[in-house]
Formats: sequence, C-alpha cells, structure tokens
Amino acid sequence: PTVWVLEGILMYLTDEQNDQILDELSAVSAPGSELLFVSFAPGMIAEEQTKELAGMATAAGIGFKSHVADPVAWVGARGWVIADQTTIKEFG
Repeated sequence: PTVWVLEGILMYLTDEQNDQILDELSAVSAPGSELLFVSFAPGMIAEEQTKELAGMATAAGIGFKSHVADPVAWVGARGWVIADQTTIKEFG
C-alpha cells in the first residue's frame, strides 16, 4: 500500500487534470493505500481565509482553477473512501 499526498496542488489544476491524476493514482494503488488531499469546495470561496488566499494566488498570476464540489463522490467513483474531512475554517 501507498500513501499519496496531494496537498496544495489540486486547486491550481483544472478539473480535468485533477480527474486524470486521481485516475492514474487509483490505477497504480494497491489495496489499503491511502490518499490525503486538500481541495476547495464551491462554498469555501465565501470564507474570509479562502478569499484572502485566492486574492494572493490571483495577484501572483496563478489563480485557482478548480474546486471539488463533492469530495466523497469524486474519490468514491474511483474506489476511495473518505475517512475524515474538515474545512479550512474548522482547521484554523
């Protein structure tokens, strides 16, 4: 089994690129592998912490290109199960 960490990258890629990454990781992962990822949900853009971060990313010329509307469904379609999730507000 492998532990995959996709921290701080998904929001800078398109939805299609994120799907491709998850498809490829799923294809090469042994049973029992784990996936840790950070993504933005549509509502997170309304949170002050995320608005500030989005503004800095845009000012740097990179901006956010995607969000994961339903993380459970997104990973579940490829056989992964969400064990824990939290918002940036809860984490902060």
